[in-house]
Amino acid sequence: MDTMSLEISGYPTWAPAVAEGWSRSSLKREPAIQNGLQAINRLSRTWGGVTVHAMELYWAGGQGWHDITEDQPALTLIFEEIGGRYDLRTSLEQPSRSRQGHQRSITLMPAGTQLWGYANNTRYVRCARITFDTVALAEQLGDRVAAPKIDMPRLMSNDDHVWQIGSLLAAECAKPNGTDQVYGDSLAAALCTRLLKQQEPVDREPARGGLAPWQLRRLTEYMETSLSDTIRLKDLADLAGLSLSHLGRAFRQSTGMPPHRWHLNARIRRAQELLLETELPLADIALSTGFADQSHFTKSFHRQVGASPGAWRRQRQN
Repeated sequence: MDTMSLEISGYPTWAPAVAEGWSRSSLKREPAIQNGLQAINRLSRTWGGVTVHAMELYWAGGQGWHDITEDQPALTLIFEEIGGRYDLRTSLEQPSRSRQGHQRSITLMPAGTQLWGYANNTRYVRCARITFDTVALAEQLGDRVAAPKIDMPRLMSNDDHVWQIGSLLAAECAKPNGTDQVYGDSLAAALCTRLLKQQEPVDREPARGGLAPWQLRRLTEYMETSLSDTIRLKDLADLAGLSLSHLGRAFRQSTGMPPHRWHLNARIRRAQELLLETELPLADIALSTGFADQSHFTKSFHRQVGASPGAWRRQRQN
């Protein structure tokens, strides 16, 4: 699928210690493991072959470092630094290139390439590390859009599209498991597509066209009958007989929206029917339409409809 149109205001607000739906006991708290690093808070989720670790690093100040070499291709994004600069480098003695404004920094590393995180008077760092399982991605995506083919390090560089998609994936780590699975799958596929885009031949003709009528009917019927279930983007691709990357592009062209948005709209439509036709409590309607709880349902409903479920029901019962 082609890269989605994404907008973010400021830095992502997934701060693990206070994220809705998570308690402090949900965090993986890691003790100090390297020079000057006191502790790590980590939240992790995997979509297909893309694993995202949203992390908070606590440093003692002064100079410190830790080994962050991965055995898979990896992408690191730095969202926030307090106290001093956090630098990623292939040698402890050699700083990376200076960043522009210290914001929206990304680092891409081939599998197994030595990488150090170096802190200089830093107290706190908020970042995300994303790894790519090449075998799992080949199975999930099914075509040439697979794991990013990272051949050489790209240290502390800038790519707004990659930074935006990675930020949204990090934010998803702080949400309760089982929600917006297809959204996470879509983001993961979009990230792979973006990272591979520069490797495509310039004369390659892009795929065009939306879904065939039978494909659209099969997908929408499946989503309408699975409102309370977790839907994966790969399930939709298999139903339509398409690669995962082609599905997102074709679905958007046929419906004007990505699959996760269509599924959410279908859940809201079903909730509206239940609000009008039954006396079910809001909590029961929330669960029957796939929302984590009543609070999640109320927020999503208000965002889509412009009124809370209770107010919407009362207005139409008078």
